Amino acid sequence: MCLTVGITYYDNYDALLVNIKHYENFTDYKFVVVDDGSPIRPLRSNDVPDHWSLYRVTEDVGWNNEGCRNLIATVCETEWLCLIDIDHMLKDNDMNFAEHDKDCIYFLADIDWKYDSDDPRFNRHVRGALFDHNGFFTTKEYFWKCGGYDETYLGYYGVDGSLTNNPSFKYNVSEYEMIFTRNIRGKHIGRTNEERKDLLGRGHDFIDDREHHDKKLTFPWIKIK
Repeated sequence: MCLTVGITYYDNYDALLVNIKHYENFTDYKFVVVDDGSPIRPLRSNDVPDHWSLYRVTEDVGWNNEGCRNLIATVCETEWLCLIDIDHMLKDNDMNFAEHDKDCIYFLADIDWKYDSDDPRFNRHVRGALFDHNGFFTTKEYFWKCGGYDETYLGYYGVDGSLTNNPSFKYNVSEYEMIFTRNIRGKHIGRTNEERKDLLGRGHDFIDDREHHDKKLTFPWIKIK
């Protein structure tokens, strides 16, 4: 196994079931799920397949996707790491990295979604390309060489770009694709829609032109299995 697929979860069990079903035949990959402090439907050991790993953040800090991703990268035991949102799924179960640069972040091509925006945060690297900055693969070593995610603003939706918005790091768009499954988004995935809008607005204020902080795993967590 050369790839670990990391998924973050928050009170959206139906979405996780869709992922588990989709990945039934992805036997050459490792899977790590991090429950981001779900207050309503926390995950238990038997909620994920036996060969998947499960971790839980024991305090609901509001929005901790970037912290959960740092946790996934910390426990990752393979050379390559794929981080993907729960409403996206990898299309290919035979990804081969022999020809890929180990010092590069590869965005996954998104076959069901396109950012059509003048915002450089979305289109700076490959203008008009089909990709989502939250779905990518890279080596574990390069993830940490890039600094991992900045956990300074845990609780703010939209600061996931603290890693992938840095233009000094090397990026490309991969030939591998992911499937966008908007229909499996649950009402709790964004800590309620109105709250998410507020957190998104405040979060984007922090993304650009700020110092990157190095503290990682600043929240309590446990391993479930």
